[in-house]
Amino acid sequence: MIKRSLKGNLFNLILSALVLTPAIASCTVEVVSPERQISSEVTSSPEVTPSAEEQPGLAAPPPSMPRVVPSTSVPRYDPKYFGRWIDIDRDGCNTRAEVIERDAAQVTVDRRGCAIDATIIDPYTGETVVGWDEIDIDHRIPRKWAWDHGAHTWTKEQRITFSNDLTNLVATSDDVNRDKSDLGPEKWLPWDPARCQYAAAWRATLVDYQLSSDPATEAGLTEAEKTC
Repeated sequence: MIKRSLKGNLFNLILSALVLTPAIASCTVEVVSPERQISSEVTSSPEVTPSAEEQPGLAAPPPSMPRVVPSTSVPRYDPKYFGRWIDIDRDGCNTRAEVIERDAAQVTVDRRGCAIDATIIDPYTGETVVGWDEIDIDHRIPRKWAWDHGAHTWTKEQRITFSNDLTNLVATSDDVNRDKSDLGPEKWLPWDPARCQYAAAWRATLVDYQLSSDPATEAGLTEAEKTC
């Protein structure tokens, strides 16, 4: 009985092995090493897109805060930096009187020979201007314009000389002088008959005092020179 039972059990074990062998053969078991497992975890992480700075050829995104523009290096203008009218040739007459006497159609002088009243033909408009109080002296290149284009680097004596330079001064009406103010030729020009001479005098003074120009000024002077 015992032998028959052992034979039967052995027969059943052999039969089971034969049945299971094809299934086992069709299965594969992959053993994953620790190093490979770590590599898999790294490659499966989300992709990080480099910033614009890290990618040559790509423009950086606009900043969230506005850019701070450096302030100009030119100090604020003040008329006092150019002093007052002086007596250049020491004849007892200051620069204002000298210019009015030179430009006047009619002039009244005091006992020293200095102009104290006059009538002029305004070179900027062609109109007649009568009376001392109606006449102003215009700096053809305004002092503030000169300040912004180089005069701020001059000495006080150089600025006084510029302010009293007869070649840059014109007797005109007070209304016209206030209208012109400190504007350059790109924003203000005299009437057509005076434009050619106006532009020539501007350029001469720019050269004499080595003042810097700019595209807008050059465009204004070129426009004035079309009448030459």
